[in-house]
Amino acid sequence: MFQIVFIKQVPSSTKIKLDPVSHTLVRSGVKMQANPYDLHAVMAAVEVKKQLGGKIVAVTMGPPSADAVLRQAIMYGADEGILVSDVLFAGSDTWSTSYVLSKVINHLGKGDILWFGKQAIDGDTAQVGPGVAAQLSYPQLTEMTKIVDLDEVSITVNKRTDFGYNIVKVPYPVVITVCKEANVLRSIALNDWERATCSSIQMMNASQLDVDVHKVGLKGSPTRVVGIAVPSVKNETVWLDHPARLGQIIKDLIDNEK
Repeated sequence: MFQIVFIKQVPSSTKIKLDPVSHTLVRSGVKMQANPYDLHAVMAAVEVKKQLGGKIVAVTMGPPSADAVLRQAIMYGADEGILVSDVLFAGSDTWSTSYVLSKVINHLGKGDILWFGKQAIDGDTAQVGPGVAAQLSYPQLTEMTKIVDLDEVSITVNKRTDFGYNIVKVPYPVVITVCKEANVLRSIALNDWERATCSSIQMMNASQLDVDVHKVGLKGSPTRVVGIAVPSVKNETVWLDHPARLGQIIKDLIDNEK
């Protein structure tokens, strides 16, 4: 069983800034962390490995400093880490990122299960996992909350939907995105830390992956981030003193948000 888990390095604070020209994230002076959903994806891969054996490779796309999240993935059970980094990739949107990651998968020789976190906490688009599935024409199962069953040819999962849950069985290869409810992150032992610290991180760049340079980076991205803001939180309580006033209260709330 060959599993690939994709990890993203994200800001650990909501106090982030965008470059005024490129509208990309300013990383200088910002504390970074592994995207929390992605760590649950690592744990899901470990659960599969315990039953079927095989290998888990963690992959991240980002600057050289992003190797820290790969070492964290190794602490949680990944066997090795690959850092996909090139100045040509800077500013890639979700479509371009999906394209590059699909090239990584082809370079590695496909994969039985491709794991992603449900979404990244910085962009919250939940697009990269499905985007990779589209690039490779793989089936996809989004928002997995539990592995129900698995064997050498297929996996059955509990999948969250807008209306509840579905139990779905799908053959390999497959792309799966993982919710936090899927598992509990285990404690990191000293030997886990030592193994991750001593692990060699493999590097991959644009030339190694044979990417089309017109499809990556800021210029190759079909979408642009033009602004980012933290929504305001109002802790105001509105008391309904008479049912007849419900319509007016709702209208006032809507008008105040315009």
